[in-house]
Amino acid sequence: MKHSTSNRKKQITVTISAAIAILLIWQLLAFVFPVKFILAGPVEVVQRLFTLIQSYDFWLNFLYSTNRIVLGLLFGIIAGVLFAVLAKKNCWLHEFFQQISLIFKSVPIALITIILLILFSSQGITMIVVFIMSFPIIYTNYLLGLKEHDQKLLEMATVFRWSEKKKWKYIYLKAAEPYFKSGLQIASGMAWKAGVAAEIIGLPKHSVGEEIYNAKIFLQSADIFCYAIMIVLFSVLTEKIMVRLIIALHRKWRGVT
Repeated sequence: MKHSTSNRKKQITVTISAAIAILLIWQLLAFVFPVKFILAGPVEVVQRLFTLIQSYDFWLNFLYSTNRIVLGLLFGIIAGVLFAVLAKKNCWLHEFFQQISLIFKSVPIALITIILLILFSSQGITMIVVFIMSFPIIYTNYLLGLKEHDQKLLEMATVFRWSEKKKWKYIYLKAAEPYFKSGLQIASGMAWKAGVAAEIIGLPKHSVGEEIYNAKIFLQSADIFCYAIMIVLFSVLTEKIMVRLIIALHRKWRGVT
């Protein structure tokens, strides 16, 4: 217990010292480039952030962006799990979804966004891009977990004549959970990165990406840093909430409280 507490304190100390080092380097660079529109310093960014968070439009933009990104992520998670289960049962589907997953992982986000802009309205592309980004991560991890089941448990289940439903519930789905959790952490963390990148290109109304683009046009570097800080915070919150919620639902699905 003491060892665990000591490690936690050490980790906190390292994190704080690293953050201080980053701030010092940032401030030093701000001195090197004294013109604020080129690189705003930490003090200017904090002051600007306090102004922005009092704005209704600021939170409205984050609300709309969060809605698009979370919906895309949820659809990616649901599709990834369901298609992984189907792929485990059918060789042809396994190969088909493997190729789809490979395409989704290989094509750059910028190119996907441009193609989608030709086909759809800019308002819907964020959700689709996040789906395309998250699906292969969830699908690959979940399928890998299904394959890594305990063979001895499966042999025991066969001896005791367990039904297919019972095998899936207590062996396959249980084996997939750690891989699923890892995939959720990766996909949830990357959702904001992919979603905002799509918004900067597509410029949907009431979006974080549109505000970042406008800040770039008007050389408002402080605003860009403010949005970057908030994106990191929203990304971390999305990851923590989504992982806990989805894993809890997954355990309920397989009958574990």
